[in-house]
Amino acid sequence: MPVAIYRVLVDRDWRLVIDVNIGGSPKQIRRALKSRFDVDRADRTILCYGRGADDPAALTDAVLRALAEVDLEHVVIRPFRVERWSEQLLQHVDPEGPDEDEEADPWTASEIAPHEIHWVVRVKPVSVFEERRVRREVRARGRPTTARTSDGFEVGARDRADAHGLAIDLGNVPQVASATPRSLGRLQRWLLRQRLVGNYWSASGDYFFYHDGGVGGDGGGGGGGDGGGGGHGH
Repeated sequence: MPVAIYRVLVDRDWRLVIDVNIGGSPKQIRRALKSRFDVDRADRTILCYGRGADDPAALTDAVLRALAEVDLEHVVIRPFRVERWSEQLLQHVDPEGPDEDEEADPWTASEIAPHEIHWVVRVKPVSVFEERRVRREVRARGRPTTARTSDGFEVGARDRADAHGLAIDLGNVPQVASATPRSLGRLQRWLLRQRLVGNYWSASGDYFFYHDGGVGGDGGGGGGGDGGGGGHGH
C-alpha cells in the first residue's frame, strides 16, 4: 500500500456503514453529506468516517439530521453499522464480526484439504470495501482462500465441475463483480501445498520457489491440461 494512501486511511479511525435502500440514490445521499462529513461511496453503500474522539451515536444523529433536511432520511437502512480500523489487517472491520485471528487463517472453516485442490476460482469483489464480506461468504461455503490477487483473491476447488459450480454460486453474490475458474498445473498444486506449510512464498496469485540458482516460478496465470473456464459475474 502506498504510504500516502496508508496515512489517509489510518486517520480515519472508524466509520459508519450506511446502506441505501432500493428506492434511494447513493449519489444523492453522498451529495447531501459530503459538504459536512468525510464520506466515500462503495456501490450502494455510503461510508462516513469519524476520528477517535468522535462518538458513533452522535455522528449517526448528525447524519440523520442532515438527511432529514433534504427529505432523504427514509432511504437509508438503520441502524448504521460501525467499523473500526484494524492495524493488523490494514482495513476497517466489524468489531462484532469474526475474530481477526480466525479471519487470518482461511483453513479453519475449510471442508477441503490442500491436497484436494486441483482448481481455483479467482474472485473479484465489487470494491475493496466489500472484500471482508465476500470472504465471509466464501468461509460460509466451507472453502479456503489460497492466494491474494491484484483485485481480490483465489478460492480452492476440487475439480472442474466443483470450480465452475462455485464460480456460478459466488458470481450470484451481490458483492462479487466476477468469479472465474481456472485449473492448476501439477507444479502449481505442489507449490501451493508447500507454501501452506511455510516452505514457499507467493504473492498476487503467482507461485514462486527458491533454489540454488535463484528464484523460479510458474507465473500462476495459466490453466492445466483442460484449461480454465470463463468468468461468472454481474
